[in-house]
Amino acid sequence: MVVSRFTELSRNINILLVSHAGYCTEHVKAQVNYANFFLTECLITEVDVSSDIWERFDVVLLVSEEFCDDDLHFLSAIRSRSTVPVLAIVYEYSLHQCNLCFEIGGDDYVAGPKHLEELPSRIIATLRRSQRISAAISRSEMLLDELYLNRTKGVVKVGGKLIELTSIQFTLLWVLATYRTKVLDKPFLYKTVLEKDFASHDRSLDMHMSRVRKKLVQAGLDSERLKTVHGVGYCLKY
Repeated sequence: MVVSRFTELSRNINILLVSHAGYCTEHVKAQVNYANFFLTECLITEVDVSSDIWERFDVVLLVSEEFCDDDLHFLSAIRSRSTVPVLAIVYEYSLHQCNLCFEIGGDDYVAGPKHLEELPSRIIATLRRSQRISAAISRSEMLLDELYLNRTKGVVKVGGKLIELTSIQFTLLWVLATYRTKVLDKPFLYKTVLEKDFASHDRSLDMHMSRVRKKLVQAGLDSERLKTVHGVGYCLKY
């Protein structure tokens, strides 16, 4: 019964298992294979964290005997480029290592062989949380998959790449990100972003939107993220 339940949930979930040379991961792979996830394995030294590898996986398992400095730097590098969920799996529990893992951006910390049977459930739960959380880091920051915005500093990044926007362009993108998935009509955007009333002959909003879209797409954002709803307004789809 357990196998069939996980087969239904996990058939399309791609897992990247990252470990250190010489460390046995058979006990972890046994649980991942048992739950019928799609598994790819590599050594931590083989991963180019600056590549687009994270787009191909739903979850990363960082497996080691203990959460060491190499793991810390590796996790930090991932977090500077991606929001892919990362689970740290260690042999023995350490409160200090556990706290470090979460502080750097880990999504879960699994310690000891006796807890490995929970791994499939933890993977599913982590994915559910990542899909439900709105990705607002604070009142001044947002992280939507590869898109990062910092309102205090006026910073926009796509996959870690810095994008230069004017203050009006940034405000437009921030408002769209705040109301993501909703179509915002032009009168609302004129009042909120441009601070003036909408006029049908005025194309200034369209001009700003066109430039924002061009800069984001050139940086690697999927063009389908920014939707134009003709006769109505715009929408950022996340």
